[in-house]
Amino acid sequence: MHEWDIRAGLEPDAQLSAASIPSILLTIGESIASGSLRWAFWSGPALPAPVRYRFIVTGANLTRSDVLVDGNTLRMDEPQESTANVTVHCDAATYVLLVYGRLNLEAALDSGRLVVVGDPALVLDFGQWFRGI
Repeated sequence: MHEWDIRAGLEPDAQLSAASIPSILLTIGESIASGSLRWAFWSGPALPAPVRYRFIVTGANLTRSDVLVDGNTLRMDEPQESTANVTVHCDAATYVLLVYGRLNLEAALDSGRLVVVGDPALVLDFGQWFRGI
């Protein structure tokens, strides 16, 4: 990730190393599962009801994961049979950059890097919670 940070400051079209993405995805999943993703999650006021974000991440290994924001906390959850409040389709690099707060959410939506099904306002909330470190 830090390599990308350096290169992104010098190269407008900097890309994450494809070889690094699987280990970063694993780190994100383990961090959310263990509750240690606080380094990336900036909670706001407690939500009145939980919000379920379903991420469908495309690439070599299609990944489906739910991130449940409940009150002012979050946790990774297995995708449920129930419908998510918002479903976000994106590639793995976009997902990583989004969770690490390195990707401007509105720009990603405008450029088509994210395809959203559900309430767009909830997606913008996600971008405020994951602002990076």
